[in-house]
Amino acid sequence: MPLATMPPAFRFGPFVYRPRWVTTLATLTMVALALTAAQWQQGRANQKRALQARYDAAERMPRQLMVGMEALEQVEYRHVRLLGAWVPDKAIWIDNRTYQGLAGYHLIMPLRFPGTDRYVLVNRGWVPRSANLAKAAAVPDGLVEVLGRAVPPPGRYVELSQQTVSGHIWQNLSIERYARRYAMSVMPVLVEQANGQSDGLIREWKKPDAGVHKHVAYAVQWYGIALAVVVLYVVLNVKRQSVS
Repeated sequence: MPLATMPPAFRFGPFVYRPRWVTTLATLTMVALALTAAQWQQGRANQKRALQARYDAAERMPRQLMVGMEALEQVEYRHVRLLGAWVPDKAIWIDNRTYQGLAGYHLIMPLRFPGTDRYVLVNRGWVPRSANLAKAAAVPDGLVEVLGRAVPPPGRYVELSQQTVSGHIWQNLSIERYARRYAMSVMPVLVEQANGQSDGLIREWKKPDAGVHKHVAYAVQWYGIALAVVVLYVVLNVKRQSVS
């Protein structure tokens, strides 16, 4: 008996199911890999659900007054209220930010907490590249109130160009780099401004989304692949035999 054939064969009327060692091992390997990938995606989905629960809990909490001494964990994703003075000469523009398909800039401006040397960076909104940047960055003197959402610092980016900073035009925002460049004590958090709509800056911020559905979809996809492999294995190993 050839080693490539697994005995015994199973008969179902005129059909004979006769699997082979090679296809059986290949199928088991592929199914195991697909199930492992599906379970990993399920685990990631559970982690993202916990993260989304944090987002939702922060969304329901009352607006917090920031005084410049808070840790990131105390204000992360919460609605916040700031009182301070703008420092427009330290403003920077983050390049290559799009809105409805148009290229433009995000205006990042520090706000100084009164009576301290502590600052927080505020994303004041988006403007197109054709905008008058000096006019867009104009702010009132003295104490102002800023309402917004506190978000973690932007993640690390792959910067293809060595020229990542050109004056006040930056390719990406790094709070650490900003603090070093301007020798300022800057909080490790970014505030996305929500009020002040009359200044012409566009502020349509995305609600925090952990991406649970993406991982659930990937898990379903991998389970589907495992099922498809099993069905294909059965179909390829079932033969119709003529009845003598």
